[in-house]
Amino acid sequence: MEEKIIRSLGIDLSPGFASISYMEEKGSVPVSMSICVDDEKYMIPMLLYKKENTGEWLAGDEAGFAAENGRPENLADRIDLLFQQQEVKYIEGKEYSGETLLQEYIRILFRKARERIGFTTVNHIIVTSDSPDIRLKHLVSGLFQTLGFAKEKIHVKTHTETYVSYVLCNKREIWANDVTLFQMDENEFICQNITKRRVKNGLVIFVEEENLTGRISYNMLKTKSGREQADDILLSYLQEDYKTHIVSCVFFTGIGFYDNWYRKSAAEICRRRKAFKGMNLFADGAAVSIQDEEYKDILILCEGKTLLNIGILIEKEGNEEEFSMLRAGQSWTESHNSQELIVDDISHVSLVISSPFQEERQLIEVDFDEFPQRRDKTMCIEVELGYVNEKSFEITISDKGFGPFFASSGKKIRKRISL
Repeated sequence: MEEKIIRSLGIDLSPGFASISYMEEKGSVPVSMSICVDDEKYMIPMLLYKKENTGEWLAGDEAGFAAENGRPENLADRIDLLFQQQEVKYIEGKEYSGETLLQEYIRILFRKARERIGFTTVNHIIVTSDSPDIRLKHLVSGLFQTLGFAKEKIHVKTHTETYVSYVLCNKREIWANDVTLFQMDENEFICQNITKRRVKNGLVIFVEEENLTGRISYNMLKTKSGREQADDILLSYLQEDYKTHIVSCVFFTGIGFYDNWYRKSAAEICRRRKAFKGMNLFADGAAVSIQDEEYKDILILCEGKTLLNIGILIEKEGNEEEFSMLRAGQSWTESHNSQELIVDDISHVSLVISSPFQEERQLIEVDFDEFPQRRDKTMCIEVELGYVNEKSFEITISDKGFGPFFASSGKKIRKRISL
């Protein structure tokens, strides 16, 4: 079999459906794909169906068709909700957790993608969802490690992160000014604006979010009069916003924008701006996010990114200095670092927390006085930092002993710190 390498595979887990995109080995733009043969349908329903008395599972539209023609009770619907709410589904008398079902669903998507694309190697896997937590991170990482991927090649990102990645992969004229994303699903109508600030060393990108659910709801779109009213409300919002806000491009995504009910609003947008609609925006952004490392002069601060720099105070050549551990602008799901240090007449680690935009620093001392007392410079400790969610991180200090002279006591100090 001829080797085919793709740079990345992006999987979006949106409410009720998934979508897949990938980056070819020498490609610079993402390619969307359908798991259905001879079909350009990119939205894959969050459905799983277990064939009767077999271990075989079907996903997406195949699962829906099988349930219609087979046993409806063997269908697991809205797997994303089963996972989020930590519920279970009984099929043929057996209990399946939301974690098990979501893992099987993603496994099938990966297998289908491999069959359709024909790749032999994927360099990076990126899964994106609205607000991924540590449970989703562990589920995705564990699944793909069993499929042979190294841990550092598996990534979990927020929709906001992948939205920014997708915008940045476009020509600069698209994001010459602010960029707006309107996203609507069954529960929420969200507006996100990408804004930029020039700084000494480059560019900082922020994402501001406004919840518009109180103005337009998904239920309004079920009637003709409701759709017309929604269009008028959105048009009024845009006209007011554009009095003070310069926008170069607008994106629409989510099932709320599947139908073109917003014709007057789109006409207003297209008078001086570009507009795009796509149900696979987050999957495209996930696939292309591997290029984020190329933006050396751009700092991205948004939901899913760390907002602060975290370091530790060390002594080097007689002077106290800060040793950087975690940087602002990293995905919190991947923000992790460790360092071994030799202890000299202290029983605590001093953490330094600072903003990229302010000179003030916050110092936090974490004691390890429970460790065995050893004479100066004969104790080695490991300091490990890692985020557990977007707003808090954990520090672990471990006694490493000192070579052949002192064995480790095995003691560890753990502390969670909220930011």
